[in-house]
Amino acid sequence: MQVVDEQHQRLVGRELGKERFDHYLRAFGFGQTTALQFPGEAEGIMLALQDYNDTSMGSMPIGNGIAVTAMQMLDVYMTIANGGMTRPPRLLAATVDAEGVVLSMGVLPAEDWKDSNP
Repeated sequence: MQVVDEQHQRLVGRELGKERFDHYLRAFGFGQTTALQFPGEAEGIMLALQDYNDTSMGSMPIGNGIAVTAMQMLDVYMTIANGGMTRPPRLLAATVDAEGVVLSMGVLPAEDWKDSNP
């Protein structure tokens, strides 16, 4: 794997331009909740396109000026690993072996999660 330094990342952002850069960030799911529908899931923080400027275009390609959740990053990594095909993330209810024996219980399905905030 080739190492890409910050200078090259900034160049990519500049070459894409504000509109295309924003399009790709949002196409990867940044700025919105995932298909997981996890209660209380954050959208992350993204600038509105009209608020992009030279400073943000120099900082966002290296990860400054935006905030994403761990699930959003996992979703991006899964998309890259799947050759650009997106699969919605999901939580596992259990791990089962080949004979159908439950080896471990995971987390509940999203619809069974309860909001702990009053």
